[in-house]
Amino acid sequence: QASFAEELYVQGMQYNWRQGKSQANAALARALFERAAAMEHHKSIRALSEMLFVGAGGSKDQEHALWLKWAACLRGDS
Repeated sequence: QASFAEELYVQGMQYNWRQGKSQANAALARALFERAAAMEHHKSIRALSEMLFVGAGGSKDQEHALWLKWAACLRGDS
């Protein structure tokens, strides 16, 4: 499960959502990060929190984003 979550994370990062060029790419990245975050993959949790904070790939939810950022820290994400 851990390797599959890492694979989802790597795929999500390939969409380069931070460039802001494509909302469709951001939505695909967000969906991949959500799947990996559900498996408690801390890098995906962090990436998802960043997307939620700015509203990339979907709706903005800053409160949930901060909660996720804290959860990622508790799982070892620096």
